[in-house]
Formats: sequence, C-alpha cells, structure tokens
Amino acid sequence: MAQHAPSDLILMAGQSNMAGHKVGVDDLADTERGQIEGARIWVDGAWVPLAIDAGYQKRGFGPELSFARQWQVQTGRPLSIVKLAKGGSYLSRGWSAEGRGGPLYQRLVAEVRAAMATGPVRLRGLIWMQGESDALDHEDAQAYGTRFEGFVARLRQDLGVPDLPIVAGLISAKGDHVDLVRDAMASADVTAFKTVETRDLAHRSGAVHLTASGLAALGQRFADALSSFEDSALIRQWLWTSDQYHAWYEGETLTPTGVVVSLPHAVADDGFAEPGFGQRFFRKRGTAAVYVRARMSNWFQDEEVFEMAKAIRGFIPKETKLVTYGASMGAYGGLLLSGALAANRVLAVAPQYSIDRATVPWEKRWSKAAKRIDGFVHRMEDHVSPTAQKLVFYDPLNADRNQIALFDTDDTWSLIKIPLASHQVAQRLLDSKSLPLLFEGLFDDGPPVNDIRKAARARRRDSKIYWLTLANKSAERRPGLALYAIDRCLAVGGPKWKLKKLRETLSARETT
Repeated sequence: MAQHAPSDLILMAGQSNMAGHKVGVDDLADTERGQIEGARIWVDGAWVPLAIDAGYQKRGFGPELSFARQWQVQTGRPLSIVKLAKGGSYLSRGWSAEGRGGPLYQRLVAEVRAAMATGPVRLRGLIWMQGESDALDHEDAQAYGTRFEGFVARLRQDLGVPDLPIVAGLISAKGDHVDLVRDAMASADVTAFKTVETRDLAHRSGAVHLTASGLAALGQRFADALSSFEDSALIRQWLWTSDQYHAWYEGETLTPTGVVVSLPHAVADDGFAEPGFGQRFFRKRGTAAVYVRARMSNWFQDEEVFEMAKAIRGFIPKETKLVTYGASMGAYGGLLLSGALAANRVLAVAPQYSIDRATVPWEKRWSKAAKRIDGFVHRMEDHVSPTAQKLVFYDPLNADRNQIALFDTDDTWSLIKIPLASHQVAQRLLDSKSLPLLFEGLFDDGPPVNDIRKAARARRRDSKIYWLTLANKSAERRPGLALYAIDRCLAVGGPKWKLKKLRETLSARETT
C-alpha cells in the first residue's frame, strides 16, 4: 500500500453547465486564475494539477475551480477530481444506467475506476448538474426521477460505495417541462442526497447557461453542500478490473492490523450487480477488507484469478495479517487462493470441494454452472496454503458433508458442525446472532469456535433457516413436527411462499 495521505476524490458529471459552456480563460476572474495548491484533475488517463495552464482549459471551465478553492477552505484536505460532462447529453440516453449503461455512464465508471487504481483516495461524493436536455421532452421529464434514482443506485453499486453522497444542481432553464425535472430531482428517493438552487445565479441570455461568475458561485454552493455530509469516508483503492473480476480495498487506514479478502458466492445473474460479500457487516465493524466480485459463477476456474490474487497480495503490506472469507463458491475461492494470498487464516462457510461432475458425479446442485465451466482446471490440493488455519463451517446433515469429506485435511483444519443449517450456514449463524463471533480475534488467536457452536445452538430458535431446514427434514416421517416448524419459521420471518408450498405438500400427503 502507498503510504502518502489519501486525497479526497470528487466526481463531477453532467451536461453543459458542468462542462462550462463557452467559458474560457478570458472569462475567469483573477481569483480563479491561479493554481490551486493540493488539487488535481483526471485528464486523459493521468492526474494533472488543477490550474488553467495545465491543459484542461481546452475543454472549458465549469464549477470545478471555485469548488476546489471552497472545498479546501471547508476541509483543508488535498483534492482529486474526476470530471466528465457533455453538453446536450440526456439521462435517458448517454447517462442511462439501464442495461449495460449508456456510453457516458460507462465511461464515467471506467474513468473513476482507473483513477482509483492509481493510489488510495477517499471517495467523497458525486456532483451532478444535468437535466436540461431531458426537460425538452414530456416523457423524459416524467421519468427523470425514476431514472435518476436508478442512476445513483447503479453508480454506487458499480463503484462499491453504497452510501456515496450525491449533490445535484436544480436546473434553471425555461420550458414546459423544466419544473417536472426540478421537482423530480428535489423529491428523489435517494439517501445521502442534497440539491442546490441555480435560478438566482448569473445566466447568459436564454436562461440556460450560467456565466463564469454564475459557475463560480455554483461551485461554491456544491462545496458547501458536499462538505456538510458527515466526514466518514473510508480509504479506497481499486485493485483489479476485467470482464470477469473486480477487486477493491476499503478501510479506515492504509496500515491495518489485518485485512479480510472477501470472495463472492454463486449468483444466478450478473455478479457485478452484487455488493461486496459482507460489505455492510465489515464496514460496521471497522474491518479493513478487499472485496472481490465475479461477473459469473465460474468458480474461479481460470488463470486470471491468480493474477488478481497477486495484485491483492502486492497491495497489502507483508506485516498485515490476511484472512480469506466466503460462503459456498466464495468459501471454495478462499481456500483455493489461500496459498497465492499467503493467508494466515481461512473462514470457509459451507465450502464445496468441487462442482465438476467428473469429481462429484453425485452432486445435483449448480448444474448450469458445472455445464458452462465444463471441467475444473484447478486442483484444490495444489493451491491451499499448508500453514494457514482453515476453519470450515458446515451442516453435517446436509449434502455438503460429502463435499467436506473430499478435502485433504490435517491439523491446520478445523471442521465445525452447525446442524440444521442446510447450505445456508452463514444465514443460520446470522439469524442466531452467532456470525459476529466468527470475527472475534480474527487477526490474533482466531475465533472462539466453542462459543460459536454454543451460541448457534442456544439461539437456534431465532433462526428461520433452522426451522425451515427442520421442516424439510421432518416432512416425510414426522409431519406433525414439520407443521410445527413451519409455524415457528413463519413467526421468525421465514419465506412465506416456500412454507406455503411445503404445507400444501404435507396436506396432499394426508389426503392420499
């Protein structure tokens, strides 16, 4: 990890008033002309000083100059800006976050990830100044609120920052549908979100584009609004981007005692649309983590996964302890990569040894993924760290026991049984308030395994997974117990449609 202090990273995006329509060097006030100490902007794949003589003036000046000066007055911290703006662009088209995303949206995400890959930053927020184009069409104006909410949710997901602050400027153009867009923006159902007014600022004729002084005032308003959010941004660095994998670091410091490398579970659709596994949990605990996402459930059967592991290991200081963590496919990945990552410990929740039908012909699960992968290329024994402590949690009454039996275990392995958890061991531990115990002493002597077992058993009645598993297990031979378990599962918030279907099956058996 780099050791210099991370700068604040601000994203600025939108259309002409963000770009700075027809605002050049000659339009800037004397106070806007000097270099801004400690501020930089991302231009053509590199950081350059934020100053009018540093190459950026060819694209005009928006609110970034006055924003930067006001931000440093407000915070006193170094600043980095990634700005992407295009006059006349639409949220319904170029900035669309639907499907694969519009070209401007895709470029914004790519530029931010590339900038974050150059070193650690604190991603503080997005400044958004857009909507005039969408206000030209009644349908676009009516849909603006929903599309903006989707844009924010998708951007937060794609950057791995679920609470990214957003500040938006309310458009000030004249037109039949302007107020629809303004109202949609002001009432958007978005957390950590503020708006700023622009109608009272200095405009050019036509009331669409701000003058240089109007943009300067807007930048100050943006800085005031964004700096008012709670100062709790974590340090982040993007570590890997490809068509198959994402990986990024998130923590309160660059030199943590330990880091969790969290691996993803199998998903039915796009794994890039998932948050980091356990991200909310680790953030709440203040645990530094590297989150890995896989686009599809390929069970890490490629060489790229080891290249990514090398990049992760190179980022984490040698003196920092490393723990891999995952469930199901993620647990398999945590074991598989433990050697390449030089892990001190592995937390593997319901891991599989393989889903390759050549190795596990009896396995009925993950059939689509197994067919797509068409044979595993990695032999687990060739890659598991021989020295890492391996803690494996599984249900001995579930088919997972056949997978666990295939691992070549020794005294570095601890197999911890959590009965009546099915394959949902992580959820079972979470329901019974036992999951936090997995991370007690994580970077020291390790989790209190006996306490985990005891807590999972003592609080099993609080777990919907426990009752659902018990209902399924007892359905054939003990229908009375199954019906009791169904009622208890419903009482603790179990899945109504699954329980309804099971109850209907039990009733059908009684009538035959």
